[in-house]
Amino acid sequence: MLMQTLGAIIILMGAVNILLANIFPDKNNVYLYKLYYSILGIVTIILGVFLELSIISGEILIVLLVVLLIVSKIIKYKLFKLK
Repeated sequence: MLMQTLGAIIILMGAVNILLANIFPDKNNVYLYKLYYSILGIVTIILGVFLELSIISGEILIVLLVVLLIVSKIIKYKLFKLK
């Protein structure tokens, strides 16, 4: 029961991430931000669905979320670093 609730919360976090990505105005390289946050939201929703359906356990989810965080920070740095 607890993992299903956590899965639902993670799905909602992914949906909010996608909604926030589409609030940005269409200027300059904002399309990269929209794409980046939309992909991040979709991956988060997929992980939440896997947890909701008990395909993965909570421990594996934590490891996958840490890997996702590290990879997303690297991509964000490479794409959006200040010049």
